[in-house]
Parts: sequence; structure tokens; C-alpha cells
Amino acid sequence: MPCLPKGLKGLPEECESSLSGLEIAYIGEKRNFEVAIDADTLTVTGITGATETGKLYAYHFNLQTGSMNSEMTRNDANGTFYYVNTVALQFTKMEAKKSAEIAALAKAHSIIIVKDLNGQYWVVGADTYATASTDTAQSGQGVDDLNGYNITLESRSAYKTLSISYELIKDLIVEPA
Repeated sequence: MPCLPKGLKGLPEECESSLSGLEIAYIGEKRNFEVAIDADTLTVTGITGATETGKLYAYHFNLQTGSMNSEMTRNDANGTFYYVNTVALQFTKMEAKKSAEIAALAKAHSIIIVKDLNGQYWVVGADTYATASTDTAQSGQGVDDLNGYNITLESRSAYKTLSISYELIKDLIVEPA
């Protein structure tokens, strides 16, 4: 018997504006969190952080420099089906403190929650974890070139990016000092 979706329902015509990009990212170490997922609605229904270490640290960046993507990969011959979920962030101005933070982020096994420009919150790394696939620093050449960092974090997951309510994460957020 083939694996069929639970039921197609269609989508209404979209009449409202939709903005691209991300506003902010909250990132923590995945091992410090327990996450409850509703697979039918692709929603996180609960997230619990370990008392001292279960924190989501805020990463601020300029508008139009952050993105999230979810791409399905399927191989019927091998029986595999999964999503590669990515978050790409750019941070301006090269400096030692920022360089050290980006290097630590590149080595971490993370859970990432992003807020998009439509006010929606999305999770990458809820069931597995996200790791860096690229980490670059550049000084730039021209006066208006980027002097800063680009990092791409990705997870291979059974799910597309998952929706989450701000109410579930608000007490876990730590702003940078």
C-alpha cells in the first residue's frame, strides 16, 4: 500500500501581503531542550529548557540579511524522505568578540527559532539539531562591501520548519549583554 498524505484540503487564495526575510534568531544548544511536536499540524506544542543551560540566545542582524529555507529530499529507491532546513545569517563588522561567538556557533549542535517579517516564529533543529554548513568572514574590498560574517546552519529533519508560539519561548530568551 502506498504512503498517502492524511488528506488534501486545498489552500485559499492569499490576499494579504507576505514579506520575505527574518527579523531575529534565537539559538540554543539542542541537548538542553525537550521539544514536543504535533506532526499533523507541524507545530511545536511544548519546549522545555534545562534549568541553567536551557536558554535561547538572541542574535540580532540587519534587515534583508537573514533567511530560512526548507527543502524536501526524497529517494524512493532507498526509501528516504527528509527535509534540509537552513537558516542563513549575516553579521556586520568584523571584531574579535563577534568572531569568537560565530566560531562557537559554527561548532554547536543547535536549536534555532527565527521570527520572520510576517511575525511568525519557526523552529529549525527541533527533532534533530542544526550545525554549520558554511562559516565565512570577509573584510570586503570596496567601501560599501560587507565587512563581517556569514553563517549557514542546517538540519536534516523528518519535518519542514515547524511553527511555534512566542508564548512558549519568551521565558527562555536571553538578550546579549
